Amino acid sequence: MSPTPEHVKARQWREKLDLTPKQLADLSGYSVPSIWWFERGLTPPRNKKHMAGEAKTPRERQIRWFIWLRYKLVCAGVEQQLKSKQKFDW
Repeated sequence: MSPTPEHVKARQWREKLDLTPKQLADLSGYSVPSIWWFERGLTPPRNKKHMAGEAKTPRERQIRWFIWLRYKLVCAGVEQQLKSKQKFDW
């Protein structure tokens, strides 16, 4: 059995906390479309060639490890804020 992909875990986590993509966006600072792309495990198209039909391979559109790390740390902060009912302040 293969390990659960990060994008599947990301969606499961959000759903476990009973958050909509809009609610997570409001709490995290990420946009709803960014969350949509994270939960699909892909980066959005960036260039006109790709948007015109010259599709990149799925491997080229995978989310890099350091971007996942950044997203996971933000999600950890959101979860802690919801649990503690306190907003983070320096």
